[in-house]
Amino acid sequence: MSVVGYDIDSHDGARSNPDEIVASVVGSERLVEGAVVVLHDDLELTAEALDPLLTQLAALGFTSAGLRASSVRAARGDACRPPTQTLG
Repeated sequence: MSVVGYDIDSHDGARSNPDEIVASVVGSERLVEGAVVVLHDDLELTAEALDPLLTQLAALGFTSAGLRASSVRAARGDACRPPTQTLG
């Protein structure tokens, strides 16, 4: 298993509606090419926010990608923080 750092915490567990989740990501000053966004897959509001979030990110020119440590490092020029660490 690899540990990968993130750039934007959506705080989706603390939001009261999907629009707040979208706004927290799209409005983040840390939203740049290669940014890693934390979203939880076990929250109903996050599931509801996913389509509008991806639509807005696409409108801004962003694309989504699977999260693999090697792809994150490549997209960010090996600048992933904190460094990827393999757990034994």
